[in-house]
Amino acid sequence: MLRAMIVDDKALSAKQLKKILEKSSDIEICHVFLNPLEAYDYVKANSIDIVFVDILMREMSGFRLSSLLLDLDASIKVVFVTASDDYAIKAFEMGALDYLKKPVTALRMSKTLDKVRRWHW
Repeated sequence: MLRAMIVDDKALSAKQLKKILEKSSDIEICHVFLNPLEAYDYVKANSIDIVFVDILMREMSGFRLSSLLLDLDASIKVVFVTASDDYAIKAFEMGALDYLKKPVTALRMSKTLDKVRRWHW
């Protein structure tokens, strides 16, 4: 089972993403963070396999957070989740596993989880 973390400063978005991910038997949601700094501190002490991270957050961008997380553990897979198409190229240049546009649908998440499964197994 993959340990996943969600980081989004909008509680409703984080809740919706968690609800979709909880339906997957492959994913264990280890934590949901509304503050990226708290997420970073969590990963300092706990291992995760994949992070679903919003790009535009008040405290720190999702790009900056993903760089910090990958400095801690280069094996973490990053899926960016955002309302904008504007950052997709940058996300993939940074090595993102996938890029999800809000609102995330169960169908679109199933495609992302297929990528996760191919990567993990």
